[in-house]
Amino acid sequence: GDIWRRYLCAFFGEWEEGAGNALAAGDSFAQRMKGMKFGMETAIRGILLVGMARKDKSTEAKYKKGAQPVLKQLQIWIGKGCVNIMGPTKLIEAEMAVIDGKKRRIRSLFQESISISLRDQFHQYAGLAHERFAFYLIQMGDKNA
Repeated sequence: GDIWRRYLCAFFGEWEEGAGNALAAGDSFAQRMKGMKFGMETAIRGILLVGMARKDKSTEAKYKKGAQPVLKQLQIWIGKGCVNIMGPTKLIEAEMAVIDGKKRRIRSLFQESISISLRDQFHQYAGLAHERFAFYLIQMGDKNA
C-alpha cells in the first residue's frame, strides 16, 4: 500500500505526492513494527520530506519540520548499531545542509552518502544520492556537473 507508494515516489521524484503521504503516515509504520530493523521506511519518509522541502520554497519550513524528527530517529538508530541506514541518512543530512545553506558540508555529505550506499550494496540509494547531488550542482551553476 502506502509504504510502496512512498518508495516509488522517492525513486521517481514524485516529491509532492510522496511527501504528503509521508506527513500523513507519520511514524505509524515504525510504531507498529517496533525496532530499528524497519529503518528503511523511516529513511524513505525523510528523503521524501527533504526532497519536497528543496523543491518548493513556499512549503520548505513545513517539510523541513517534518524531516527533523525523522533524521533524529535515524541518527539514534545508527548510534545503536543499525548501519544499514547510514547511506540514506547521509543523503537526508546532505539535503538538510542544502536547505540550511551549509555549503562547506554539502559536497562531503553527498559523497559520503554515495560511497556508504555503494559499500553497503544499496545501489538504489547511491543512484538517488548521485541524482540529488547533480541537481544541487546544476542549481549552483557548476559547469562540471
